[in-house]
Amino acid sequence: MRNLFKIATLSILIAGTMCSTSCNSHDGILEEIEDVQPETAKWQEPYHTIGASVDQVKAYMTVSMKTYSLQREITSSCIQLSYSNGKGQEGFLYSFGLNNGALFSIIDTESMARKENITAYLRQQYSLITESDGQVMLTNKDKDIIVNTESVSDEYFNVCYSFVSK
Repeated sequence: MRNLFKIATLSILIAGTMCSTSCNSHDGILEEIEDVQPETAKWQEPYHTIGASVDQVKAYMTVSMKTYSLQREITSSCIQLSYSNGKGQEGFLYSFGLNNGALFSIIDTESMARKENITAYLRQQYSLITESDGQVMLTNKDKDIIVNTESVSDEYFNVCYSFVSK
């Protein structure tokens, strides 16, 4: 009976230790969950308002695209904002005119694993102009924005927004 009592006590101590050890390590669990998000997570279009200012884009990115951070701000022949999420080559490149500071193009580099979902979303939002070799060109109803997809490697493709002046 004594041996049975000792074994039961030892079992309870071991179980308690294992439970408290596994239940107290919540710090790493959230990080692991955040890192395991699927490649096909819902895609959000970049800010693409014709003539937008640098400050408008920065404000939008700060509020709506929190997983991206400003990497570079170039002001040579034009103003460019480069944003990255730290996952490979994914990110945004916003280009603004030097004379008026107005947004004139966006390049969104995405993982090839998301291409089908992103292209399907774009087809719902825009009208198809042409399609060739898996690349599409679309426009909005006012025909002042051209959106096209371009493969840049086996791993990445670009979604390019260009503004058309009338």
